[in-house]
Amino acid sequence: AMRENARSKELDRIVFTVADQMNRGVGVTCDRVRKIDMARLNLHAGKKAMSSCAHVSAASFFRAGIDNLQGEDQCWNDEYDLWLQLNNGYATVAYCNGNFDQMEEIVGQSIFRLSRTLADRATGFLLTIKALGARDKVQEAVSFGFGILSELGEPFPNSL
Repeated sequence: AMRENARSKELDRIVFTVADQMNRGVGVTCDRVRKIDMARLNLHAGKKAMSSCAHVSAASFFRAGIDNLQGEDQCWNDEYDLWLQLNNGYATVAYCNGNFDQMEEIVGQSIFRLSRTLADRATGFLLTIKALGARDKVQEAVSFGFGILSELGEPFPNSL
């Protein structure tokens, strides 16, 4: 257990370097297990970069992780929780970087389209409302929010 903990701490210290180097050689990596491991490594690096407010770096790690789960073997479907965390992270850093169009694309094309439950779309809902508000589209944000509440079984009148 001590040895595993030491390895984990060491990886955490150099995760950016390891992920970056592994991503550069990703074309060589083609087996499914390695792709999933790479996606997990990129998720770890993305979260760490995000916690340091290095949103541009975080975006590249999240994107690389997503890329590892896509392809003919549909890893994303078998590794759904990992896929969802990567997409939520990627959409969040796009929002933080002010890339609202990119955030909307990630949310619309991935999270809303492929998520399995309404709860899995929660981050996408929140980011969409925040992005609309940030672009001074308050009425759209309110309408979108009411739409979500309606999906949850809490309908509101069309006019207040």
